[in-house]
Amino acid sequence: ASIVTNGFLLTQDVADMLFKYKVTNYQITFDGIDEIHDKTRHLINGKPTFSTIVDNLTKNKIKGRINIRYNVNEDNKNEENIVKKYVMNMAKISGNNISYYPAIVVNNEIAEKNNEKIKFLDSNNFIIQEMNKKIRKFNSYNCIYCGAQVLSFIVIDELGNLYKCWEDSGKLEHSYGRIEEWNPERAIQTARNPQILIDYINSASVNVDEECKECIWLPVCKGGCPQRRLFYNKQCISYKNNPEQFVLKFIEYRENFSQKKKCDCKN
Repeated sequence: ASIVTNGFLLTQDVADMLFKYKVTNYQITFDGIDEIHDKTRHLINGKPTFSTIVDNLTKNKIKGRINIRYNVNEDNKNEENIVKKYVMNMAKISGNNISYYPAIVVNNEIAEKNNEKIKFLDSNNFIIQEMNKKIRKFNSYNCIYCGAQVLSFIVIDELGNLYKCWEDSGKLEHSYGRIEEWNPERAIQTARNPQILIDYINSASVNVDEECKECIWLPVCKGGCPQRRLFYNKQCISYKNNPEQFVLKFIEYRENFSQKKKCDCKN
């Protein structure tokens, strides 16, 4: 199993307990290093969290893979290599299996609440970052856009309500059930709002709408964010109307990748 957590309570006892129940993959988000992270990811009383999270990840022996997600925004976009080196050093000194990947901060309700602390990437930078992310993880086809389209992906809020997307957390109208009632072996029958569950699972289909069927990016785009499609407006990829730029950057990436592999082989 996998877990998304802020890592603040990931003590050795908690890590051992999670491993006992077959949790072997963690995703933990950094918004930056030290005070940059604490600016947006502090405790409710304003106290910092970064040093505690780093101590948990470096001083405890955590069995499994730890993926550090770095949230990229306008203010910290130039710090990516610094954060990456920091994360790689964490892996070195701890002996834990820690990796790094960047993710773009998108405009959503959570980010809007922090709009004085977070500056979104301008449109050009957003397109470049989104293309780079897709190119690094390019595959010809995979119908799953995100975990929300998988039955076993569950978001649990502090009151025990269940959701398919973490951006739905706290919106009871988007909850499909309660933790003490829901049984994944009888997923539809035990859900309080089974239609929410059905809609999310079915959103993985490529037969999304007529506009998408005519678009050159299907199925590579995977239909876009299911949460936005279901409850708001469909969100297409930012470079939808500029396939030439994507192809050129893809070729450049593959050429650089091939060259690096040749150099590594020689060494």
